Amino acid sequence: MEDNKAKAVLEEMEYELDAKQAKRLFTNIYAFILYNNTQCFLYMLDYRMRLTPQEKAREDYFLFRFLLRQMRELYPSELLSLLSNRQHAA
Repeated sequence: MEDNKAKAVLEEMEYELDAKQAKRLFTNIYAFILYNNTQCFLYMLDYRMRLTPQEKAREDYFLFRFLLRQMRELYPSELLSLLSNRQHAA
């Protein structure tokens, strides 16, 4: 599952992270959205509910891509900060 997260980061942000770093980044972005943008969080839950059965098998991948896009659009400097922190933390 974490490999899906690392793949999402690579495809959306062109950053290579290992599975552990990608999982930590996902958790930090999820928490950031939860505590800082209720509307976006609810939109993410709606997106999650609308995934097709085929997409559900890789839900973490699709959800992380969605969150990365939202962060890039709404909080680009925070996203870059979180990415740089993940690259240096091993």
